[in-house]
Amino acid sequence: MKKILIILMILFCTALSCLAEEDYVKFNPKTQQWEYTSQEIEFQYDNCGKLIKVGNMNVTYLDNGQMDYIGDMKVKYRKDGKIKEVGKHWFYYDKENKLRAIGNFNSLRDIWGNLLTIGDYWIEYEYVYPYGKRIKRLFE
Repeated sequence: MKKILIILMILFCTALSCLAEEDYVKFNPKTQQWEYTSQEIEFQYDNCGKLIKVGNMNVTYLDNGQMDYIGDMKVKYRKDGKIKEVGKHWFYYDKENKLRAIGNFNSLRDIWGNLLTIGDYWIEYEYVYPYGKRIKRLFE
């Protein structure tokens, strides 16, 4: 019985160390415990519903109301007003002009056409009256 417990502990520790290499679990030296971590990008809006922050990057706007920069990444637009690229990340749209991918990151939609993922990131929405549905955060 003792050998089985030792083997189980070794397997458990091996699994934790494998996860730690993938940055899903990290050892916290203060608490002396393994903690789950995930990448998360919060979206912050001002009182008028305008996006002001993506993660730790500030969003600046042009006089016409279009985004100019997200952090140090320049926002470029297509002729129809849709975002063409942000920094080095190209935005790809399908035939119905719905966002299909950003750079190498494909997206998934539900049966109603709502965007569910961008690459490995799931999208969490929030509904804020009177602005409607908007992205609250991206998370793994």
